[in-house]
Amino acid sequence: MRAPFPLALRIGSDIIATNRILCPLKPDSKRLNRLAARFLHDKELDDLNRRFPDWRNPELQVESKRRNVATWLAGRWAAKEAAKKAWDATLLSFRDLRVETEIGGAVHIICDTGIQPDDESYNRVTEQVAQVSISHDGDYTIAAVIATPLHQDIKAELGTRRSEAEAKVVNQYAVLQDKRHTILSKMVQKFNDPSRYEQDPRWAAVDAYTSTHLLAPERNPHHEALEFAYSNSVAKGLPDIASYPAQGKFLSIQVQITGAKNILEVGTLGGYSAIWMAYGAGLETHITTIEVDAHHKEVAEENIARAGLSAQITVLLGRGVDVLPTLVEEVKAGKQAPFDFVFIDADKQNNLAYFDLALQMVKPRTCIYVDNVVRRGRLVDETAIKEDPRISGTRALIEAVGKNDKVDAVVIQTCSEKNYDGFMLCVAK
Repeated sequence: MRAPFPLALRIGSDIIATNRILCPLKPDSKRLNRLAARFLHDKELDDLNRRFPDWRNPELQVESKRRNVATWLAGRWAAKEAAKKAWDATLLSFRDLRVETEIGGAVHIICDTGIQPDDESYNRVTEQVAQVSISHDGDYTIAAVIATPLHQDIKAELGTRRSEAEAKVVNQYAVLQDKRHTILSKMVQKFNDPSRYEQDPRWAAVDAYTSTHLLAPERNPHHEALEFAYSNSVAKGLPDIASYPAQGKFLSIQVQITGAKNILEVGTLGGYSAIWMAYGAGLETHITTIEVDAHHKEVAEENIARAGLSAQITVLLGRGVDVLPTLVEEVKAGKQAPFDFVFIDADKQNNLAYFDLALQMVKPRTCIYVDNVVRRGRLVDETAIKEDPRISGTRALIEAVGKNDKVDAVVIQTCSEKNYDGFMLCVAK
């Protein structure tokens, strides 16, 4: 049954570029087929087949015929967009609507929800007709629809669809939450010292959500080794200051982007970040990492061995300001290859010394990453500048790099499940 014709009228219009269908910058012979399947009602497909019998076969079509088909499709697309506006019904699908031409030439658009009335709803309205005008102006197709308000029976059907869609979203969210809790239960709880870190529920929630998809254990073949490195380090008394998982993966991706094969790290701690970088860079990579504390070195080597990376990661014991000059001499003498990625995450008082020494043994276009330079915004806190040598050391680094013509650099602030902080990313010229 079709809806009766009340007096109130509504208008909707839309415009479609023919090139949006033809996609000339990236031609695709199957594009017309896909668009027709998406936009056309079955009866419209029959009409298309009658008008253009060979439209499905790109080899039989000349450009003019392809453009005629595209223009015809654009007319249907524009008409349906216009009808959805006139009826204020975004939940109508393209296949709920069909354009029909009468023998006399008048063009209608019909809303056909496909409801099959049962015995109790025999008089239920399932179709509604509106007037449509379609015109072509060069590369554009314009459609205007004049329609009466959508009938209550069809609105009820759309309301049912909305409820089903909302229920589906709620169900998918519940599944996602269950998956998130399952994943988090497999991961060691990190960074639980509120006196050391500034944290916000929003930051933690975003990290939890993104980690569910991008750091899920089943997506990471190295998950177990990394979790062991973190938990074993904390259990053996190392401070809970390692890179957080998203940062570890960021380092891993950085070394993949740069193609680094000879990496220098200042500040090993438990080897967590070194393991991330080794996994990202691949089997041909070697990482030289420097650790000042003998116990930390021992734990790091245990974690590295557990990860199967002892042959790729060498932990040197000593203060960075003592070890790095030796490496500089080895590089200059040709005994050690230049480094092509540097990660500095050690005592902040000596950041500038580490940076200057590292810069002497890198290739052009090498990335130098210095961590923890923002420190909860204390970088610009006047009291901290005077009282905390880590802050004054970091400021000395930033100010010196800003005057150094051999590098280009930027500081990026970060907020995460771990802390509000930031890093400096430099590239050697």
